[in-house]
Amino acid sequence: MRILRGDDHTMSSATLARRRLLAWLIDVLVIIGVSILLRWVGGLVASLYLVLRDGLFDGQSVGKRILGLRVVVLPQERRCGFKESAIR
Repeated sequence: MRILRGDDHTMSSATLARRRLLAWLIDVLVIIGVSILLRWVGGLVASLYLVLRDGLFDGQSVGKRILGLRVVVLPQERRCGFKESAIR
């Protein structure tokens, strides 16, 4: 699996690494927010999001979607589903 940004396959490794880190931080904020807002079931919902997040929105977690990144499964370059997200 790899992460792509839109149609641009020429992004430098350093830029991609920074964008991935920022996407991860956004996802952490989502997890914390869900845990706080839903209190009793927040931990369960946050755990499910953590495992399945890249299967949402056609291979994009909330953070990746905001930054225009997408996880694809190689060699077909098809979008990551829930199964691949859980394995990841």
